[in-house]
Amino acid sequence: MHGKALQAFRNNDFTPESAIAEVIDNSIQAKAQNIKIRMEFKKPIGKNKPRPSVMAFGDDGMGMPEKILQKCLVLGESGRGNDRTGIGRFGVGMTNGAISVCNKIQVYARPHQGNWHFVELDLKELDDDGAPYITIIEQKPLPDKYKDLVGDIGTLVIWSDIDRISSDFNTTDLDHWLSRTFRKYIGKKIIKKGKIV
Repeated sequence: MHGKALQAFRNNDFTPESAIAEVIDNSIQAKAQNIKIRMEFKKPIGKNKPRPSVMAFGDDGMGMPEKILQKCLVLGESGRGNDRTGIGRFGVGMTNGAISVCNKIQVYARPHQGNWHFVELDLKELDDDGAPYITIIEQKPLPDKYKDLVGDIGTLVIWSDIDRISSDFNTTDLDHWLSRTFRKYIGKKIIKKGKIV
């Protein structure tokens, strides 16, 4: 899909919760045992309440080989062609959801016996034709501040320059929405055999 169309696709029907669910669904399909979300909040100029400025999603799933990673931000590309085990089958969910809330998406992935590689889509970084583009895949280490979100292998997705989530966004409501959607308990504590670990 041509880069200029990405701007038009920002006006879609994704809510922040459903956009986040697309990332989590990808992690579940990658057989992740642990999925972690970290949010940073900032007060916009002239506003009293902070709103999310960065969201990072990490997992310990299978990661992505380089050829899949290079295409993971391209609308209409999918490594799971018509796979019905999750909510995404057509290669538009994760990117479409992300651009509905932010301008910049970074993805790091490492498959078994591979290295960490990186791609980025920045809607404000334009090519000579005035269209946003996806960077060429490159080997790149994880940012230190997000290393704890992933396993030895897995995927890290970072949304930044978030401009379409309001200050009334509530993380407690998000926890509840995600736990109902995925039928899993989501919280800051993990309980095993009746004990918090």
